[in-house]
Amino acid sequence: MMGAGKSTVGARLAARLKLQFFDLDDQIEQRLNKTVREIFASQGEEAFRKAERETLQELVAEHDAVIALGGGSLQGGKTIDLLRRTGRLVYLQTSADELEKRLRVDVSRPLLQSDSGGVSRLETLSALLTAREQHYLQADIIINTNQKTPEQMVEELAALLEEEDAHAKA
Repeated sequence: MMGAGKSTVGARLAARLKLQFFDLDDQIEQRLNKTVREIFASQGEEAFRKAERETLQELVAEHDAVIALGGGSLQGGKTIDLLRRTGRLVYLQTSADELEKRLRVDVSRPLLQSDSGGVSRLETLSALLTAREQHYLQADIIINTNQKTPEQMVEELAALLEEEDAHAKA
């Protein structure tokens, strides 16, 4: 979910693992020469999701990397299948309350814009999390991020990945 720490934790994890890091939203913005917000406004969510799938397919085909996905990336079952074939999928599990705290002043998120008919950010985040969590829970690794620093998340995730690698080699 947005605000879970994907970009921050992903970049730090990649550095620790000596891998490249890609933020999928940043890659889409470069590809289309528009911000995510502009893409949603001018072309709609469907066009954004199409660009997202195409960009992700290129990244996993061309790079051994840590990739921070967008919050809605897993809603198409094909994305989960692609990621399972090419690497490990990690869910940074975060409560709606924690997400709301982290995103309180963030105005860059198209799905959190205030034209939602009186629905609060917390209600919007709760609804998004409820709709998406069934996909997120299909991850290979799930770590709870509530009240953790990015450094704590990286340490926990790196330890889990190292443990998985050790079991795979045994």
